[in-house]
Amino acid sequence: MNFTKELHDDLNRLDQWLDYETTPEYRIQPLAQGWGRIGKIAEEVGETVQAFIGATGQNPRKGITHDIDDVLEELADVVFSALCAMQHLTKDADQVDQILTDKLTRLLERIHYPE
Repeated sequence: MNFTKELHDDLNRLDQWLDYETTPEYRIQPLAQGWGRIGKIAEEVGETVQAFIGATGQNPRKGITHDIDDVLEELADVVFSALCAMQHLTKDADQVDQILTDKLTRLLERIHYPE
């Protein structure tokens, strides 16, 4: 995907900040931090679903409570939570970039465009 230097640096900085800002009990348990980062993705997915339900009025009792911009904002949270989890597990933004590049390549190989 060819991360820009800025994205590379920002991902490292986010990861360091998240590692540092946990409680001392959490900081000394790397496995707990990994679970926390992956759990954060699930939390953000739940918030995305909630925003989409609110944007589409799927809960008649509540009606329209969100809009599509809220949904997009929550999707961005999912993406960045996943990136931060990958960075935490690898401690290597270049590796995260390569994993994403390889995954995108495999996804594109599976699709077929009509000629």
